[in-house]
Amino acid sequence: MAAGSRDRIIQAAADAIAKHGLAAVRMATVAAEAGVSSALLHYHFETRANLFATVLDTSMQRLGLADIDDEQLHQLAPPQRLATMIWSCLPTSPELERDWLLWHELWGQAIRDTEHAATAIKLYRQIDQWLAGAISEGVAQGDFTAGADPMEIAAVALALCDGLGLRVIFADPVMPLERAYQLVAGEVGRQLGVQLPAPVLSVLPS
Repeated sequence: MAAGSRDRIIQAAADAIAKHGLAAVRMATVAAEAGVSSALLHYHFETRANLFATVLDTSMQRLGLADIDDEQLHQLAPPQRLATMIWSCLPTSPELERDWLLWHELWGQAIRDTEHAATAIKLYRQIDQWLAGAISEGVAQGDFTAGADPMEIAAVALALCDGLGLRVIFADPVMPLERAYQLVAGEVGRQLGVQLPAPVLSVLPS
């Protein structure tokens, strides 16, 4: 029961923050939407910042760090794996579109708040390392250019996903999802000396 209430709180908070923005969301509102008491909400999450950090951790999992079938992903050759990981870092589903709104809330808060900045740094570092792992393996196996800096290229890939994914979110007519992916994969592939293939969608959450 406790685990179920905690999950409902996280879901309700994510929906409310994505719809209204963090500044407009109150803990009492989240408790009401989750169908729990304020006391139970504060038992799980002492502060709104703590709740927001947990919501973002859950969001990050949808970006690929947990929901992807890890065993299937690691059976892919590094170029296919990296292509699939890049795809999962773009707003490729309604759930990820909502999570992108959460990340943009984090960016705005992190500029002015050290606690949120620490959360953003932690999450970005994890995704950088996740992408860099596939790049490192590809370099070691000879799939990618020898001497490529995995963390540097991972940072570039994520920055491109952030910028182009934002244009996908607000429906820029010259930046549909497929073009955003092609631009990111094209630039990353150029730096790695390879043409990245299409992502393998079968290993992604349905």
